[in-house]
Amino acid sequence: MTLVFVFLLYPTILNYTLEMFNCIEINEERFLQSNFDMVCWGRTHIIQIVFIAIPVTIIWILGFPLFIFRILYKNRDNLSDKDLIIKYGLFYIGLTDKAFWWELIAVNLRKLVFVGATLAAYSYSANMQGLIAFLVIFINHFFLKWIKPYNKPYLNNLDILGSLISQLTILSGMFFL
Repeated sequence: MTLVFVFLLYPTILNYTLEMFNCIEINEERFLQSNFDMVCWGRTHIIQIVFIAIPVTIIWILGFPLFIFRILYKNRDNLSDKDLIIKYGLFYIGLTDKAFWWELIAVNLRKLVFVGATLAAYSYSANMQGLIAFLVIFINHFFLKWIKPYNKPYLNNLDILGSLISQLTILSGMFFL
């Protein structure tokens, strides 16, 4: 149950952590996008980066998926073990045995790149943000078609279709709005 809670919090923690690096320039001075009272790379901001953002990035954003991946990799030949399914099945049930890592690596990497790129491109135009989002989804679409991570073909097709719809939605937003 704890792993489910941790897994569900992952995108929120990722977003809040990466927001600590998102600065905007106002009158030739850079401020934290989420708190205009804080000067970017000032004393308080550096303390928060060193004592909060970097440790959370190492432990939570990178460490958690790698920790679970390591456990599953060591047990990759026993993925049907009842105890393993009960404890870690959330991360691989529904995936093929060769793609047990998909949820941990590919999906979390997509979240990390998507949130990071969106925050980094915040000061750019909406079209640039849309282009970055389109590229992330396009790359994901390519890997979905190549790896086919799900153990049921209709799940692969559904994810590929969802990827295509997301790409079309982003392109429509970029060109028709």
